Amino acid sequence: MSRVTIADVAVAAGVSKTAVSFAFNNPENLGQATLERVLRVARDLGYAPHPAARALSMRRSGTMGVLIPQRLSIVFANPFLSELIQGLGEQCEEHDLTLLLVPPVDGSLESAIRQASVDGFISLGLGPDDQALAVLDRNGIPTVLVDSDGSSDHPAVNVDDKGGAEEAATHVLELGHTRLAIIVLPPSARVSSAPGRRPPSHRGARDERHGSDRGHVGGACIGAPRT
Repeated sequence: MSRVTIADVAVAAGVSKTAVSFAFNNPENLGQATLERVLRVARDLGYAPHPAARALSMRRSGTMGVLIPQRLSIVFANPFLSELIQGLGEQCEEHDLTLLLVPPVDGSLESAIRQASVDGFISLGLGPDDQALAVLDRNGIPTVLVDSDGSSDHPAVNVDDKGGAEEAATHVLELGHTRLAIIVLPPSARVSSAPGRRPPSHRGARDERHGSDRGHVGGACIGAPRT
């Protein structure tokens, strides 16, 4: 059975193809009676607009892309990402948008960008000078950076790593502890690849409270589970 087309709906409803398009994309351009007739006929025929064609006619896809510089299997090892995606998803729901994760295709973010039909990107961990962002700029796709240094062309949203680390260290020091350990994820589990971003430091709080020559700090990295 062939796919029902917009032309089929137009003939059955006694209207133009433009009117059918208006019914799905710009219903305010039709009278109420015409709108109801077109939608009823479309429903009876089992017609639904093709997503790609609808995106082309409206010049928007209704989808936000999350540009990820690593394979999904690596990215999902980072507990930060699930919370980030949850927050992004909540915002997309409020604005009737969908969310698309865009990892490299054959190792290339540039190829992934060219294949993604999105209205804008949220970029994780890419520096403002990354070649992938240059591709986005050439295609006129708006982009916001996360966990990266911003620029005049790309606003950035970041966690205050330094401030958070100092607050945590201050709390521990106020409890009377002076031998501190820092536990971090292994490099393979981190999303960020932006060279300008630095690991958080506890030293400001330690130096302010005890002087730079007091206390001892050790570090440890959580390794990947053995299989």
